[in-house]
Formats: sequence, structure tokens, C-alpha cells
Amino acid sequence: LIHDKMRLKFQLVFFLIFFLKSKGDTSINDLLKRVEKLEHFAENFELDFAKRYGLIRHCSKPKPENGRSICPELLEPKAKCRIICSPGYVITPGHDTTTCQPDGQWDIQLKCEEPLVIISGGQVNAGIFDSSVEILDLSNSKTCKPFIAAMPLVNNTDRYLHNLIYEPNNADLLACNGLHNVPATCHAWQLNPPASQWRVHSSPNSGDTFEMLMDKMHKNSRFINEEPNHPEFKLGRYAAQSFTLGSNVVILGGMVYDDKQNHRTTKTLRSFKKKNWNGLSKFGFDLPRCQLEIPRSFFCSVPLDGHAVVNIGGFSNQTVISNVTYRSCERFGFKDDDYNDFFRLHSNRMADLPTPLSGHGCTQLSNNREILVSGGQRSELDATLGQTFVYSWGNNTWSKQWDMNTPRFGHQVVNIGGNIFAIGGQDGNTFHNSIEKYDPDTGKWNFVSLQMKKSRANFGLALVPASIIKSC
Repeated sequence: LIHDKMRLKFQLVFFLIFFLKSKGDTSINDLLKRVEKLEHFAENFELDFAKRYGLIRHCSKPKPENGRSICPELLEPKAKCRIICSPGYVITPGHDTTTCQPDGQWDIQLKCEEPLVIISGGQVNAGIFDSSVEILDLSNSKTCKPFIAAMPLVNNTDRYLHNLIYEPNNADLLACNGLHNVPATCHAWQLNPPASQWRVHSSPNSGDTFEMLMDKMHKNSRFINEEPNHPEFKLGRYAAQSFTLGSNVVILGGMVYDDKQNHRTTKTLRSFKKKNWNGLSKFGFDLPRCQLEIPRSFFCSVPLDGHAVVNIGGFSNQTVISNVTYRSCERFGFKDDDYNDFFRLHSNRMADLPTPLSGHGCTQLSNNREILVSGGQRSELDATLGQTFVYSWGNNTWSKQWDMNTPRFGHQVVNIGGNIFAIGGQDGNTFHNSIEKYDPDTGKWNFVSLQMKKSRANFGLALVPASIIKSC
């Protein structure tokens, strides 16, 4: 603190000196040299003082731009802080965690950045599907040079109603699940360094060899009555939600189905970390706990502060629902006072949507943590809607905003750098490539000039750090 105050004073002195010098005053050269010498002394004063008296130099809490740091109370050498990005931003690779050094400095600068939007597959017209990939820079309203090949066909079928997920540990883009894909599979495209083709990645409904063996033993035993770790390993999955929480990739809910085309909604959670997918395994102590409380498909999820998720509406038990729930994803305690103080007051019972919805889009607004929901349908026979609702934590209410200019089902809603966009979708008759931007001040939507190259609905979407995509 003393060092910081002295530095500020020296900066003011330097400003005064250079101001006088710019006015032609040449008598201050000696003064400038003396101030430089004094500043050098001040820079070493704290280290010399700590060394002389056997003190330990601590670090100051990092204050990253477009995010906040989560740190222990005592910031002594070897203490670690991690970053939580503000809505609309993602972690810059390699800048998620930092360690306090003996000199009182952090070894890595915590950083968040505006993401690019990668879109894949989906339905492009009635009975016509697609596997191509697009990259959108919504911050600068431009498309990026494509360098990702079309996704591989699965069972001679394009992927739609699938999940596209950014996996940060390996800088992989994962294309998982989808209709006509039994059992469920994932393919991966490495983003950094860039790959030349997709590779077979994993089976998201399966686990590692040990857990699959345990499941088989439980199934064949008359004495063990435990829920298997991977009960749906032979099934396909579609219309699920996916997101990244810290270093975990999470897939929630959806419809699962077998090779006889028996379909049902599920509430299972799948989490990928390092090499394997996990479910509710008692062996996965560091897995997120935000599993669904009821089966859902065609719903939407909003991750909150890296700690929790809000699940909204969807199709459950043969009907479209309005239910909204908050689920903590933390398995153990954590130190995040900002999060704790806010959600201790507001995260109990959340108000239901004003109307049942499925096939809608949702995201978190910036600054106030409010949640926006747009589009969807109230039933399988209902017309597609353009309506928009915003949830207020303080009032526990949903307020109606202006409708989108185009009714949309199977679209995506994203927050990019604090700006809210609705992308693509279909209205029952027409598939759209248009993009609308939401104005939080007026509650209105306006078309932007940027469009997708193809009209799409029920497509995959991932938010990826712009710094690893060199073609933009």
C-alpha cells in the first residue's frame, strides 16, 4: 500500500516536470534525475524492508477487466486466485488461474475476452439437414474465414438437435449427441493448434473402464441394489443443454432413445473432465452437482457465475412446462462472497414462466444478473412465438418485453460483450438466417446487418475465445 501511494506521488511529480519542460523550462533536468533515482529507491524499498525484518510480502487481490477474482483471504506466496468472467465474456486460455509470487506479484494476469460464436449443423429447411460450420464475430459484425470442416455424418445422417461445446482443457470443439445417433457419440475438432479434420472423441453416455465394469457387476448381482453410474450408455440423446463450468463440460437432460425409436425425457447429467465422461458417480468427487430435479428436453439453461445454473421450461413427462429452477453446481464449499451474498437472498423458489415454453432461447443480462427468455412454443400444436420475458431476482417476477421482430423456435440467444443476440430458428413455415439484437433500455429488438450464411434451426452453438481463432 505504501509503495502504491509513493508511486502515485512520483507519477504526479513526473507529470509536473514534463509539463514544465514542455513550456521550455530547462532548469529541471537535475530535478528529473533526482526523482528517477528516488523512484528507483522506492521500488526496492518494500523488498529490502521485508527482507531485513523477515517479513512475508503478500499480493494484492487481482482486479481483472470484464470479470472478478476468487481468492483465499490470506494472499501470501503460493496463494492462488481464479477468475469468474462477467456475462458475455469467456476466459482467455492460460489466464484462468494465477499464483502469488514471493515478490508480491502475480505470475499470470487473469483475463476475460469477448467470444466468437461457432455454429454447426441443424435443420435448414423442411426435411433438409446440414453439417456445415460457421464462425460469427458478433462484436465486430462480421463472419470469419471458415477453417472448420463440416461435421462427420453419423449413421449417414447430419447432426441436428445436438450439442456443440467448447472444451477448454484441450482447446477442443466437441460435437455431441443429436437425433439418429444411437448410441450417443462425440467428435472433436482441435482449435489450437488448428486441426485438419474431425476425430472420434468419446461416447458421452458412457464412463471409464472401471465404472462401466462396476455397472455391469451391479446389474448382474442379486445383492447390490445401487443406481448405475451410466444407465443410458446404449442410448442416443438430443434436445439437451450443454455448457462449460470451470474446467468441466456439462450436458443436461434431453431426450434419450434406443435403436427401436423409444423416446423419453431424462434428467441425467453428463460431465466431461480430462479424459472421461461421468454421471452421478460417487467416485467423481469434483464433479458438478447441478443435475436436473425433473426430466427436461427442449429447454434452456443459464449458467450463473460459474457456480450454478437456472433451468427454464421445456418438455417434460409428455407436456410443455413453465417450471423454472435454480441449481447449485458446487459439490463442496467455496469462497465467493459476491455470489454468496446475492444468491443467499434470491435463489430459493423462482417464479414460473408466465406461460409454458419449449424450443425457446435464454441468456443472462449483464450487470444485474437478470435472465432473458425469448421465442419458443406453448405446445406441440402451438404457433411459434416472438415474445420476450425478463426475470428480476429482486421481485422474483417475469416481465414481458417487446416481441422479437420474427417468431423463432429452435434458435439460440447469446450474450456477447454485454450485447444480447437472437440467432436463426424457424417459425413453422420459414427457416431464418437473420440475427436480432436486444436493447435493454427500451426492451425492443432490432435486426443487425450480419446474417448466418445458411438459415438454420435446432443447430449447435459454442462460445469460443477469439484469441485462439486466427482466421478472424
